[in-house]
Amino acid sequence: MYTSIEKAQTYTPVFPDVTKAKKNIAGKARRIMTVALGREFMALTARHKIYVLYFCLSFMSIFAWDEAHIWPNVLNVLNFANAVRLANKTVKETSARD
Repeated sequence: MYTSIEKAQTYTPVFPDVTKAKKNIAGKARRIMTVALGREFMALTARHKIYVLYFCLSFMSIFAWDEAHIWPNVLNVLNFANAVRLANKTVKETSARD
């Protein structure tokens, strides 16, 4: 038993305050991404960022060309054409906004 002067220890866990650390980490990550990708990319909306990344992936898939079968190549070209269409849409919307 404890006397009136002593206090019983609390067994509830005390978690550190991580909100400040989260803000610092998010700020540093945003600065690194801005340096790596450029200010123009970081200023885009999330939907337009997805369009740009889709274009990059489609462009890379063009180099995986196989001349043995024609149908996968046709689908690959159609996929790239769709990515170009979306990328042009992104450029037109952002230039109109500026």
